[in-house]
Amino acid sequence: MIRTRKYRLYPNKQQMMRLERTLNACHFLYNCALQERKESFKQQRMVSLYQQQKELTECRKEFSELAEINRQVENDVLVRRNTTYNSLNGT
Repeated sequence: MIRTRKYRLYPNKQQMMRLERTLNACHFLYNCALQERKESFKQQRMVSLYQQQKELTECRKEFSELAEINRQVENDVLVRRNTTYNSLNGT
């Protein structure tokens, strides 16, 4: 049996700003990855999850907001985007 627990957080101003920056960076990454996937589909080529994860290193250098967040969080965003995209397209 899997149990879950919910905790209510009361972040201070500094923590709240950090959370907002992280969420904004995740939003940006998700949209960029989705746009890349759409463009590759129009050009009839495939971009895999693993290719996009490899490209994160270049993206982190180019966009400072991505460099501030944990690499695992970025990978999770790409995995979620991949799952959503695949479920919508039936692949």
